[in-house]
Amino acid sequence: MSNAVGDPQLRVTSELKMDTRIVAMECWALEAESLDGTEVFFQSAFRNGMGVLYVTFEGYNSPTAKLEWLTFLKSVGKAELSDPTEEARR
Repeated sequence: MSNAVGDPQLRVTSELKMDTRIVAMECWALEAESLDGTEVFFQSAFRNGMGVLYVTFEGYNSPTAKLEWLTFLKSVGKAELSDPTEEARR
């Protein structure tokens, strides 16, 4: 995520910070766009007791891009975790 901050071809539009829209687990997010504003780059890191999920979205800067990204983030953030030992017993 720190690479995006230092990339001279990108402008950071939202600094790395805790994403409070995600409530089920810790999520840190960074948003950037190309200097001409035609592409967006969204990065998030989800953390729970088991590990970290790092995801990047790169796409055209459109009215739906951020909405699609937020929909994805919320789907990860509310996913129910199950105990694999319980599933094996079924």
